[in-house]
Amino acid sequence: MANRYWISGISSTWNNTANWSNSSGGSGGYSVPNINDLVIFDSNGNGNCILDTTVSIFGLTVLNYTGAIFQNNKEIQIDSSGAFFNSGNFTGSGADIRISGNLYLQGSCQFISTDSTLSCDGTFNYNPTIGFFNSNNGVVSLDATGCVLDTTGISLSTLQFNADKALVNQYVYVEDSVILKSGSARSISSSAKIHIRGDLTCESDYNWWNSFNDLQLWFDGSTYQNLEYNAGGVIPNLYIDKTAETPKYNREPYQVKCYGNSPVVIKNVFLIQDGTFNTNSLDIQVGI
Repeated sequence: MANRYWISGISSTWNNTANWSNSSGGSGGYSVPNINDLVIFDSNGNGNCILDTTVSIFGLTVLNYTGAIFQNNKEIQIDSSGAFFNSGNFTGSGADIRISGNLYLQGSCQFISTDSTLSCDGTFNYNPTIGFFNSNNGVVSLDATGCVLDTTGISLSTLQFNADKALVNQYVYVEDSVILKSGSARSISSSAKIHIRGDLTCESDYNWWNSFNDLQLWFDGSTYQNLEYNAGGVIPNLYIDKTAETPKYNREPYQVKCYGNSPVVIKNVFLIQDGTFNTNSLDIQVGI
């Protein structure tokens, strides 16, 4: 394993040996980073980096870097060392980003995700009090056993659970849809909530792991929302709160409507705080 430092002081492309060194601010001419390399962007190379090839690296650290990294429709694979952003700008677009380790977005980092799928196998940690995150209408997918969504108030377009024993800490807002693809999930803290403004789809016999699961799913969007169950599964705690907006022209109140071919099973709490919950002839089982 080797270190590769970005040293360009001007905007340039990734796939150029002149832009890479084995030390911070050192001489260029070293090999373009590969799966065995740790990549570092720091203050000794503040030129923008434009990806012009598929990227596969062992790990990524962005620290005291003031430039911008542009994905430019190229796939990114970051291995188990993960990615740590503490500064700089990242603009994703047009292709998947897969991180086999942790993703930390800290400090003054300005991170615009890909409009495709950003998947994380470790801990996805984001500090919203300093940095900036834009989901760019893409999917954030939790994809490995024991992965953690550790954010406070992050707003996502689509959140997909595709992992066994995924963990959720604090609260998250999902504007479009939550997809329960496979595996299981539970809360870390009693304050863990997923605020769903779009639809919830359960594509498999999804298990909200552990009977003492505190995770709350809130349907609180300002439009019609769907709860689709196609293969069973259990929701730990379900809350309906449709106070955000009243439909115009005297139509019926906005509602959460069920679809699918199996009962909707709720382990603990089922509370309709405001609004309409339409079972659409599906069985609802509470306290199972």
